[in-house]
Amino acid sequence: MVWLRAPFFLAMRADYIYLNIGQTLVSLVRDFIPFMLLVKCSAAKGIVSIHGNVFMSWAANSITARIFSLILRSAEAVTVLGPNQRTKLVQFGVSEDKVVILHNTCGITPVQDETVSEHQLKSTDLRFLFLSNLIDSKGYP
Repeated sequence: MVWLRAPFFLAMRADYIYLNIGQTLVSLVRDFIPFMLLVKCSAAKGIVSIHGNVFMSWAANSITARIFSLILRSAEAVTVLGPNQRTKLVQFGVSEDKVVILHNTCGITPVQDETVSEHQLKSTDLRFLFLSNLIDSKGYP
């Protein structure tokens, strides 16, 4: 979809181009060219937001990390959720002054796995909560 809409964004003269970047090779390749064109061919400032920490395990010289860091280095600012992520991006060659930490705003006490399991066993009602990906690293067991 970004590929089809890129000419429209160039014509509208946006002040900012925002990319919530994926962390798979497919998503990086998909977003790489449109984002780079929009940032380089317009006066817009590129802002990249990173959610998740898959990139933390990449070797700095891997193809995925190189594409990732190329996109990030072309941005005016990159947002991350913590200081460890910032450190990793600096290792990838992103300027430290470009990386902005947006601390997680959730200030609740985490629920223990046992409490969740007990509640699920007792409950007769079926309720759904969509959290994007229900994986352990998201905090929901």
